[in-house]
Amino acid sequence: MGVHEGPKYANFAGCFGRASQKTNCRRYIRGLLSNLPRKSIQPIVEAIGTEARYQSLHHFVTQASWDTSRLWKQLRQMAPAAPGVLIVDDTGFPKQGRDSVGVARQYSGTLGKVGNCQVAVATVFATKDLCWPVGFDLYLPEEWAKDRVRRSRAQVPTSVRFQEKWKIALSQVDRACRDGMLIDAVVGDAGYGDIFAFRQGLRDRRLRYVLAVGGRVSVKREGKESAPGISAADLADALPASAWKTIRWRRGTKGPLQARFAAVRVRAAHEWKKTAPWPPLEWLILERPVGPEGKRRFYLSNLPPRTLLKRMADVAHRRWQVEKHFERLKTEIGIDHFEGRSWPGWDHHVALAALTYALVESDRAARRASPKTFQMCRHILQRIVLLMMITEKNNDVQIITSFQRDPPPGWTFG
Repeated sequence: MGVHEGPKYANFAGCFGRASQKTNCRRYIRGLLSNLPRKSIQPIVEAIGTEARYQSLHHFVTQASWDTSRLWKQLRQMAPAAPGVLIVDDTGFPKQGRDSVGVARQYSGTLGKVGNCQVAVATVFATKDLCWPVGFDLYLPEEWAKDRVRRSRAQVPTSVRFQEKWKIALSQVDRACRDGMLIDAVVGDAGYGDIFAFRQGLRDRRLRYVLAVGGRVSVKREGKESAPGISAADLADALPASAWKTIRWRRGTKGPLQARFAAVRVRAAHEWKKTAPWPPLEWLILERPVGPEGKRRFYLSNLPPRTLLKRMADVAHRRWQVEKHFERLKTEIGIDHFEGRSWPGWDHHVALAALTYALVESDRAARRASPKTFQMCRHILQRIVLLMMITEKNNDVQIITSFQRDPPPGWTFG
């Protein structure tokens, strides 16, 4: 699997204004690659040794003015060149207290309930074998956005205003499109799929989507628009047995993953205003378990009218990859370990965690002839970065070209 050729040897040096920032970046990445149980600044400094002074690394992460937007742009431009799905989702970081930027009592899928946490909106580009970080933005609750005192203490930029999560996600989609990512379809859960404006935003951008929706979403079947709307769940109950087909979409650890699927052409009446034009025709994809146990699921999709049911099921279930992505970011990289309270600190830490994750994924893709797991490649990079730090002669040591004689194309670091 290749990466974008232009710029053929894009590097991250321009994201950091000073030589000391490049040095601290390498040190921080080494810490994120480590086996430390907690990857906040203090444990990283203690693990690296006295050479990496706490004040210097702390300033680099929490205060220094280096360009995270440029780093993210470089990452997007170096995403796999093959078509893939863009997964939109959000994830929670449980927190104590109320001073960390964006923390509030809010729903978190990580917790499975309302709790005290930060929530980030993320987009991930997924191919069959690889997940690539595209964007990661902190959701600032309305209570935070309007509180001048808390904003000032947390150093929230004046340009940051309250935005619903779906609007943040659309902004990330726009960045992915501008940077040339080959988006086959956008997938996401009902937190995004239930929102008419989000689906319309994707249609306006001429993007395909398969988005989960709730069972109470109201739809009108094609040819029966004059009839009252019917919920997705009631429509599923009304379909004959012949409308359903058993489909396997991938093999899990306990065997093939399969369910019963059906698809109906509908117009989604949920959030539709009667004074507005008719909503476009799209697919309502219905899923139910093969046996007595399991959940029913519902999706809306603007995939072409002649799309095979197997293709719909495959795309709908690509979202599982983002769960594995978040798990690795948290358990392997420590993206949720940051203990600072400021907006710049959180923003810097998350960008560096994404870069570290991409290093591992890039190395894993380059070793496809001899497949290695994400964890194995992380351990390989640990040793390489350690050797690089020991043998460092100046601040322009290349972080990627040091870890392979034939590195993944495009990876240099100044």
